[in-house]
Amino acid sequence: MTTQDVIAQLRQDITAARDAGDDEAVRRLRGELDIALHAAGVDPDQLPLEGTGTAPQPPDAVEDGTA
Repeated sequence: MTTQDVIAQLRQDITAARDAGDDEAVRRLRGELDIALHAAGVDPDQLPLEGTGTAPQPPDAVEDGTA
């Protein structure tokens, strides 16, 4: 795996752990991500915020007639 692959996998693992409510794993994985980012020469403080885009939203219940 390349460093970029490891970073991408860690981000996915963090999301999965967060979704599962596993706070201990989230903390551990964030530490590993920080180490990987520093090894790649990336300053984590200079990265854009996560989740700054817009996610697809379901249509309103009123619009689709389910309300």
